[in-house]
Amino acid sequence: MIIVEPREQIKFTPDYEANKPIFWHVFEDLAKNNNGLVSYDKLQERLVSSGKLDAGGSVLMIEHMEKIGEIQQTEQYHVYRRREATQEHRGDSKG
Repeated sequence: MIIVEPREQIKFTPDYEANKPIFWHVFEDLAKNNNGLVSYDKLQERLVSSGKLDAGGSVLMIEHMEKIGEIQQTEQYHVYRRREATQEHRGDSKG
């Protein structure tokens, strides 16, 4: 009889930093023809069609970029825009 010990579940975590250039290339390409706005569905579709992310990875990447504040959801459902840089992020200083 073979006894198999249970193992920890392997969790898939995409390499967000490696995927950022792909994400921005797709996002900016979609945004340029739509006044800076990008629909979730088109973004996910294009990320998958890039061949660099699968469906699950594209969802996680979009969620990650929103969570870290790189993109923000607009008043419209599932429509995003690039988050504007604040003064702290731009390095501007007044005074």
